[in-house]
Amino acid sequence: MLIIQITTTFAFLVTSTIANSWTPMFPECYGADIREVYVSTQEECKSGCANYAGERGPCLFVTWGNGRCIYKNGETSVYGCRGCDSNGYCAQKSSSCNPASQYCSTNLLMRSNRQLRSNRPPTTTEPDAIASFSLTSYTSETTDHGALCTREFGSDAVVADWDKDLKQLSVTEIQRLVHSLGITPTFNEKYYFVTKGAEKVYRSGRRVYFFERHDGPAPSNWLVHDQHAGLSLGSWYDVRGQVVCKLNGAIGNGDATPYFTTFILPTAATGIILAVCVCFWARKCRRSTGSKSINTSNSIHRTLTPVAATIVVPTENSIAKVPIATETGTRPAPVSAQMSMPPVSTTEMQSLPVAAVQVV
Repeated sequence: MLIIQITTTFAFLVTSTIANSWTPMFPECYGADIREVYVSTQEECKSGCANYAGERGPCLFVTWGNGRCIYKNGETSVYGCRGCDSNGYCAQKSSSCNPASQYCSTNLLMRSNRQLRSNRPPTTTEPDAIASFSLTSYTSETTDHGALCTREFGSDAVVADWDKDLKQLSVTEIQRLVHSLGITPTFNEKYYFVTKGAEKVYRSGRRVYFFERHDGPAPSNWLVHDQHAGLSLGSWYDVRGQVVCKLNGAIGNGDATPYFTTFILPTAATGIILAVCVCFWARKCRRSTGSKSINTSNSIHRTLTPVAATIVVPTENSIAKVPIATETGTRPAPVSAQMSMPPVSTTEMQSLPVAAVQVV
């Protein structure tokens, strides 16, 4: 249980470091426009920029103020940029900015691994039905759309079907889907290829199915096949757009982040923890084994041998030097001893005890 908890925490900390981050708002850099979108909040504006995969992308910073949201890139914009650095970002200024009354800019500082790939939006990460949808890079209507999905997102990716996939999503889910994929309202400008009833073309002709987000009536020049949650299904030829792909229960090659965070990270963390545990266990075993017994046959340490000695006082007036009994140890026994004590009588001498001493 402890290992599982540590592993989960480790994976969470790693994945938390790859989230998008932004600079504080500061006075805008004029120009560098690549797209203007219509959203309600600053957070929607930032999220759309981070997920943007359209023409002249990626979006490097936004201008937000007075209700307007503009995606910007100083390198790719046809309008040039006043105040951008050599990398296309808006050179940050120290002064503050109030978007309620001014046009303010903020730079996108960090992207996840998926978002760093140019011209390819990320797969959604919500844990529900819309998490399996992705957009390809730009292509024409004559391309093999199924092969493109497979090439960019793996063998389990297929072209999304209007009837089978998109029409099954609720209005709320469609709103989350288009927001996540950066699909904004346009008119005769942005086309997203799908199939209808598993068919790519309308009535076996040249008109290829696609949808565009209108959030209302479609343009008057459209042949509208169907509408759902602000999306209009049409068909035409000689158009370019992105294919809507659906991953059937697997993570494709185009997006390895979920696979990395749900499998690779926990597995690696578990392996590291187990290796540390094994090292501690082996070290403990070596210590306990070494303390059980010591073979002294080849040891430099010597065993101490207790030696018994008898001290006899021969006269009253002095203490004679007497030999000590020969010891059996390796340390030489003292050959004499001298004691200083008051004189004693013969009777007292006879009653002296015999002492056993240990030579150390």
